[in-house]
Amino acid sequence: MASYPSFCKAIKEGMRKKGISLRTLAKGAGIDSSFLSKVLSGKRNPPTEDAVIAKIARILELDGDTLIIFAGRIPRRFQPNLDRDKILSAFRDLISGHSLPLGRKPPKAKSAGAGKVKEVTKKGEMPDVLL
Repeated sequence: MASYPSFCKAIKEGMRKKGISLRTLAKGAGIDSSFLSKVLSGKRNPPTEDAVIAKIARILELDGDTLIIFAGRIPRRFQPNLDRDKILSAFRDLISGHSLPLGRKPPKAKSAGAGKVKEVTKKGEMPDVLL
């Protein structure tokens, strides 16, 4: 079972800030509370339907696109843009640990160690420029 810590953390924090119980959130999103409990404890994957995640986001006043990304998927409205070289390049850089703003390339190495790229984000987080 894959772990989605950013997804779980965002939901738990949203529930805390809004003062909403797990059962209330599950009922509002139209899902079973035991399923949501298992998701938040890492025993189950996030819901597969973007609409369910969007409902959770609305209830907790979170960004739906970000929550879908935290669930390990790309929001449908972003998918038509994935063929653009800059976006794919940014994802590749992120995966390889070289997080740079879109369109920027790492500096060319001049001497030993000079070409290293400073990591802009924490490992596993998406740079703001992509959100």
